[in-house]
Amino acid sequence: RPSPPIDPEVYSRYRQALCEALPYFNAYQSSLYSSHCRVRGFLVDKETEARDYLGSQVIITSCGGGRTRDDATNSMVRTADHNPDSVVIRSVLKTMEEKTPVGSYCVLDWFIITDVWSEKMKVSGTDAVVTVFKIRFKKVDKNKVSWWAPPESDFDGLIWDQFRAGFPPCNIQTCASCGKPSKEIYSAGWTCLHHDCPTHFHFVQDNTDISKLKYSNSFLAERSQFDTTTAPLRPSIPSLLEDYHGTEKLFRKGIVCPDCGLCSSRIYWNRWTCERVQHGNLTGCGNFQLATPMKVYPKEALRADVDKFQQRMNLRRKSNNLDANFLAANLNGACIQSVRSITLGGYQGHQFFLPDQQGKIIGSVTVFAATANINSRVGGPDEMWQDISEADLGLRRNPVALAGRKAQGLTRHFTHNFGAPYKFGVAVQSSGFDSAPECVLKALHRLDWAAKMSVDATTEMISQLPHAGNDSPPSERQQYNELLVLGYMTDDEIRYHDDGESQLGPTVATLSLGCPALMRFRPKASAKFPTSLVAQTAKGCLQDILQVPIEHGDMVVMHGALQHAVKPFGPRRFAMTCRYIDPDTMTNEAEINATLTKGAIPADSYKWAYDG
Repeated sequence: RPSPPIDPEVYSRYRQALCEALPYFNAYQSSLYSSHCRVRGFLVDKETEARDYLGSQVIITSCGGGRTRDDATNSMVRTADHNPDSVVIRSVLKTMEEKTPVGSYCVLDWFIITDVWSEKMKVSGTDAVVTVFKIRFKKVDKNKVSWWAPPESDFDGLIWDQFRAGFPPCNIQTCASCGKPSKEIYSAGWTCLHHDCPTHFHFVQDNTDISKLKYSNSFLAERSQFDTTTAPLRPSIPSLLEDYHGTEKLFRKGIVCPDCGLCSSRIYWNRWTCERVQHGNLTGCGNFQLATPMKVYPKEALRADVDKFQQRMNLRRKSNNLDANFLAANLNGACIQSVRSITLGGYQGHQFFLPDQQGKIIGSVTVFAATANINSRVGGPDEMWQDISEADLGLRRNPVALAGRKAQGLTRHFTHNFGAPYKFGVAVQSSGFDSAPECVLKALHRLDWAAKMSVDATTEMISQLPHAGNDSPPSERQQYNELLVLGYMTDDEIRYHDDGESQLGPTVATLSLGCPALMRFRPKASAKFPTSLVAQTAKGCLQDILQVPIEHGDMVVMHGALQHAVKPFGPRRFAMTCRYIDPDTMTNEAEINATLTKGAIPADSYKWAYDG
């Protein structure tokens, strides 16, 4: 087909970037984006069917599901009726009634939904017939050049006006069966377009072949009268207001480059950038950058976040019949059978143990609950919080799925690795400990102390049992040689994972800085817990067996057959997580050397060695 006359005003290589940058489209999987039962955006893709139409002024398409993927052709085919009571159909009808403008993908322009009707369609390769709802979109500004349509196409601009003048308005008839009006939209003649009518889609001529129906020129050329205003297709760049600290929801969103129109996700912790990525014949300029000053999050705001979080956790404990003074917010007593509180240095320690079906301890969680005194000491969590908030650690989001493809997904948190390179489901940038900032080295030594204390306490407890599981903590442990920094902004989180890579040691420790969070735990699938003890979700995953609130300065040491997930409550949180990466499990010489070199702990860092 001929090249379009102009470039699109807004475009995106990745769907996630489109959703994060645009206020009028936030559907990561479906074609229709609705809010409060109103259509805000609609995605038109390559999956077309009979009587779909893309013109310079009018778009006709369908929605509402009812399609499955054909294994032979790898395309979507219609196999079921649309549900007229679905949220999708109701949203479309409501939007048509209110004449609310809708934005389309890549990005076309603002459109009004002028007509919604139901028609019959043959299922490909069969004699079956299904009912499908179709939508007619009409571009709001007819005089604006339609970038997707070549000049002299169907009826653009004045050509469209001349075309429209040559046809009478659509004929409208009232159905004798249902008493409702329908437009005569097909060249084959009039039929009732209401799905609940007994004569729905019955044409005067009984031999009408519905697979060969075409829209009439009068219907395609029709322009409804409407008076509406539209927002710019290209959203403005957020203002860097003094009242913000840089990690609020406003700054977590993506942007549309003001220079080239490319949608870009917020990839870097401290700035927006236009990525130099290619989308068809278009390439992002890669020139635009806007730093977002990362101000230190005020203590008063953090205290307010903690107070609100504690109230929420108390309500959760109450609903789960747990004592208000108990640390956990939820606990499956059939799985977590051993719980104890002990003193670990200056911390109040809380230990939770997971036995298998034979009573062997195969997993443990040790929480070091910090106090205001611990946090405020020189080199403590308050100081680290201040330093990490102002430092540029190179934090960024990384592809977690389908890297480089349209459906590429980025992590819901920002990361940078220090020490030995850590390979897991996400590729993460790594720097050696010799270039790590002080806050990273302080956390490394503190976590190494916590792991030793936890392992010693757990080993002592397990030694009193008649037997220990294969995953019980070793009597000797290696010093950590890796630390992963994770930064969370508003609404960020990390979902279930198990730190179970073969190169890792069995014990993982993490330090929480900033806003509070809820850590959730469940057994690994390899633990093979019966569903009589651990319920499953609708997707077949095991449900939580333990939920633990974590606040500023707290540390958690995890060991054994447990997965965990973290949900922060507030606009800024950092997690500093240590592991031991075993070079003896590697065969690649370069990987071994990188582990030994980058994971070497600087001698002068031992001035921050921690003893509780």
